[in-house]
Amino acid sequence: MNTKQTSTKLKVQNRLAIKRLQLAQQKKRALNNSAVKDIAAILEKGKLTTAQVKVEKIIQQDFFIEGLEILELYCERLQTIIGMLEQNIPSDEISIETVASIVYSSARADIKELLVIKELLVIYFGREFVTQSMNNLNLLVNDKLVSRLNIKFAEPTLVNEYLKGIAHSYKISNYIELFGDAPSSDEEGGSGLKEPSKDSKVTAKQSGAPFLPNPPANIELPSVPSQIKASPAINTNLKPKASPEIDPNSLDGLLARFEALKKR
Repeated sequence: MNTKQTSTKLKVQNRLAIKRLQLAQQKKRALNNSAVKDIAAILEKGKLTTAQVKVEKIIQQDFFIEGLEILELYCERLQTIIGMLEQNIPSDEISIETVASIVYSSARADIKELLVIKELLVIYFGREFVTQSMNNLNLLVNDKLVSRLNIKFAEPTLVNEYLKGIAHSYKISNYIELFGDAPSSDEEGGSGLKEPSKDSKVTAKQSGAPFLPNPPANIELPSVPSQIKASPAINTNLKPKASPEIDPNSLDGLLARFEALKKR
């Protein structure tokens, strides 16, 4: 397979990976939204321990979904990098972090196209670089992505904050009995299990996350580029040419999307 054929295949597989990442996020969000309502019903019955066990899964999936969202942006950035591969192998920090992060995610995101992409990247960046990136031995993978794709048990305080958020949303009648303190005045009102208000639903739908009135986790997307050490096997003096206009699909356009995403 010549260089032209390899880059074409890489582009196709990367586009498929982006589509599959989007579908995976939608599916997981839908499951989480359904699970939130179920947990609200459990809280209404006073079964706090059961709710704590079940909300753990929601928290883990929330973090994993964020990881998929970060990974999707890296794949979109890779689409720009692929255009450089036929002339020169990019070795700037942003490109190296992108490639390393995608390779690392290939065995963790459950997206089959990423496994194909990983093998194709070997042709351009070498087996040693790819092997090290698979387990982040070269410390080039984005730290936020690593933390989001490695699911761990949530801290008890985070579990409690999620449950309080769900109870506030659905106006659980036994809130004080469950948590020992009253909800804030702007979230009080009514009794029994109620759906969140229409305006709240719209806000949650726009953000793509399960509705929680006070998001308990201070989640931020990674700043770009991160401070990393360039791989010794790759020349770091090469820099991609800057485009005079910001194309939404260009590297600058993707960086702008990262910044916008951090403000959500």
